[in-house]
Amino acid sequence: MEEFQTLGDEIPQITYARVVHNLPEHPMINVWLLLNVRSDPCIFSSVDEDWLPYTLRDYQNIQQPVTDPYQTGSDIDAFEVKVRNETIDDLKALRQQSFYFYDDITFFEGQPKMHLAFQPDYLLTSEEVYTNVALEENQIR
Repeated sequence: MEEFQTLGDEIPQITYARVVHNLPEHPMINVWLLLNVRSDPCIFSSVDEDWLPYTLRDYQNIQQPVTDPYQTGSDIDAFEVKVRNETIDDLKALRQQSFYFYDDITFFEGQPKMHLAFQPDYLLTSEEVYTNVALEENQIR
C-alpha cells in the first residue's frame, strides 16, 4: 500500500509532464486550471489559505474510499452536501467546533489533524471549490 500512496502523491506531476508538451504556447494563455476528475466524493477543508481535499472513507475499511461506480456527478455533489451537513450537525450536537481529518492513512503518525468545521464555510464541496476558482480568475474560459 505504501507504493500506491507514493504514486498517488506523484500523479499530478506525472500528468503535467505528459501534457505540457502538447499544449501550444500562446501569448494569451497565462493561467492554467487543471482539474482532477474523480469518481469519489470529497470534502475540502481550509489549510494555510488553500483548500485540501479529504476523500470520504468507510470507517470499517479506511483504505477504501466511499465510491459507487453508478453515481452521476449530481449524485456525488448531493452526497458531499449531505456529509458536510451531517458533520456540522454532529459537531453542533457535541458542542464542538473542530473535526479531525487524516492526512496520512498509511502510517497514522501524528494523525488525525484538527480543522475548524462548525459552519458550512469551513467545509466546501468539490463544486464550490472549483466554481470559486473559476469565478476568481477572469481570464479562464
